[in-house]
Amino acid sequence: MSIASCGLSRYTIQRALYSPKEVEQILGVSHATVYRLLARRKLDARKRDGKTVITAESVVQLITELPPAQVRPA
Repeated sequence: MSIASCGLSRYTIQRALYSPKEVEQILGVSHATVYRLLARRKLDARKRDGKTVITAESVVQLITELPPAQVRPA
């Protein structure tokens, strides 16, 4: 069931947890890279109903800690 179909689309609801597969897509990295980031504690994983979930806060933190790109003038 989507948020829109249950009538909650008019509210701003931000997700707090993502599956490892969703984090792969958000970051544009491989499955192995997500688990390497988890092992290095760069991402925060929890268990919910026996499944691994990753906190949105840790994904945002990882992105904000990335170094800026070095752009060379043309």
